[in-house]
Amino acid sequence: MFHEFLLSMAYCADQTLAIIAISTGLLGLSAGILGAFAFAQNQGMLGDAISHAALPGAVLAFLCTHSTNALLLCSGGMASAVIGILFIELIVVFSLLRRDAAIAVVLSVFFGIGLVLLTIARKYPLHGQSLLNRLLFGNAATITIDDLYAIATVTIVLMTIVFLLWKEFLIVVFDHHYAQTLGLRSSAGVIVLMLSIVTIVSIGLQTTGGILMSTLLLAPAAAARQWTTRFSHFVFLAGFFGMMGAMIGSFMSALVDQLPTGPAIVLVVGAILTVSLLFGCGAHVQVRGL
Repeated sequence: MFHEFLLSMAYCADQTLAIIAISTGLLGLSAGILGAFAFAQNQGMLGDAISHAALPGAVLAFLCTHSTNALLLCSGGMASAVIGILFIELIVVFSLLRRDAAIAVVLSVFFGIGLVLLTIARKYPLHGQSLLNRLLFGNAATITIDDLYAIATVTIVLMTIVFLLWKEFLIVVFDHHYAQTLGLRSSAGVIVLMLSIVTIVSIGLQTTGGILMSTLLLAPAAAARQWTTRFSHFVFLAGFFGMMGAMIGSFMSALVDQLPTGPAIVLVVGAILTVSLLFGCGAHVQVRGL
């Protein structure tokens, strides 16, 4: 049934544009909603670190398998991003560096590794090397129906997690100590939330690119923050802004020759954020969790 629904949506208009619109819209929706939780935790730089840390894993998966399968590359990116998060925590625990400095170090090092692997990959006549540029800047025009199924599946899983663990996420985000008094393992909630963000960043690499994926996580949340003081409205408005920004930016990329998807999406989301900053009404009010 779900397979037939996606096919009917894809063929109702121009097939390529329909696939692009549905795929990037789902990606933007998930990224916006999950980014809202990161934004509420003041973990904006962490999204940037995750998106950059996922790059070497995705490239390494391509080098090892010579496959352009979206789920395979996503798995490589997820593994690399998780390692990056672990390095951040280890640096914070066993050194005198603050978290923001640790994030900056891991972001730079992992992205440097990714660029080195990209350089190595370009020296070999491997099929699908055009994918490598997509991992940096994104290219929605190359999204296939199989990619759409993968993104839709991941979106459904992540949104189900958010729905089922809504109250737990709220408590973890706003009050770790209160979570402990209720018998909730705040660390488990944080891990689930971080893994969800890692997943959406990894699967979004070929659409938005590793460099700019963090913008799709945080800019919609920053824009939504200007319009509402209630957290539930804030989260869903962030998802809406992310979905609209991704869809419009991807259409621009598909219709304008040689326009990378990532920068196009960033421009649209940046415009939404600018309008929100200029005309939003909630910037001076404290966000309420419930």
